[in-house]
Amino acid sequence: MEHPDSELLARFARNACSREERAGVIRHLLKGCSRCGREVSGFLRSADHPAGLRPVIDRAVDTFLAALPVKPAAPRVAAREKAWRSYTAEASAIV
Repeated sequence: MEHPDSELLARFARNACSREERAGVIRHLLKGCSRCGREVSGFLRSADHPAGLRPVIDRAVDTFLAALPVKPAAPRVAAREKAWRSYTAEASAIV
């Protein structure tokens, strides 16, 4: 599995990457990459992160779902909650 580089993951955590980059990182994370998930979690917990974890994940999921050629059957809120549970479980495993 090819991993996004640390610079891209940091920009992703700051919501400072392009829509295409964001979609690529999200696709990668949704494949279950715990290594990159831990790295993003670390960036999100860092002192210089401008926003809390929840809004970043919400925007990321919305961006990812909007970029899909076929819209998912589940409402965005359900998909967002699933992503949130996944990231909080990952983050709690790290801490």
